[in-house]
Amino acid sequence: MDKIKTPRDGSKWTGNNGDRFHVLHTIELEGHTWVHYLKEDKQGPKEYSCYLESFLQRFRELPE
Repeated sequence: MDKIKTPRDGSKWTGNNGDRFHVLHTIELEGHTWVHYLKEDKQGPKEYSCYLESFLQRFRELPE
């Protein structure tokens, strides 16, 4: 089985609707990897988190 690649801290990502995010950090908790990320928003940044698998399904990494 291939190992899932964990996003790098500080890496930039985007969703299908054009929202932009950057990864704050990832943590391992009770057998799951959580990705904590910040959405770049006009009203100010908003922090979110989700399982790694969900994050990778929803978003794609932007080139540096």
